[in-house]
Amino acid sequence: MGKTNLAVKHYKKTIQLMPKAPEPHYNLAAIHKSRNELDKAIHELKIAIDLNPKFTGAYLTLAEYLILKEELNQAEEYYRKVMRIGRQRFDLVEAHNGLAKIYIKKKMVDAAIAEWQKTLKLDPENEEARKGVGEYRGAKE
Repeated sequence: MGKTNLAVKHYKKTIQLMPKAPEPHYNLAAIHKSRNELDKAIHELKIAIDLNPKFTGAYLTLAEYLILKEELNQAEEYYRKVMRIGRQRFDLVEAHNGLAKIYIKKKMVDAAIAEWQKTLKLDPENEEARKGVGEYRGAKE
């Protein structure tokens, strides 16, 4: 049995023993993602969020996976939820950077730059935001 199959078995057993724990679902989502099973990964993340509605890591990961599926409006909703419930600077930085990615995909450059600027207020050294602002602001001029 491969290591990921063993891990899946372990997490499923953990879920049986601790049905209210969101972490095994979050970890299963990562395994499903590594196997290109995005729908299964998304399902597990939604369960993790249902079990712990303040689990910002699950929201951020879910939004990222939804972007991969080009479900941009749904991804945007999850990033906005992180902004409402998130207390950690890291979570907010990731949410603003995620929104910027969505806005670039939607060809909303000004909105993307605004999100990166919010990131830079939280984390002035953030490379992703610095690069995005530089690249897209320069392209507009």
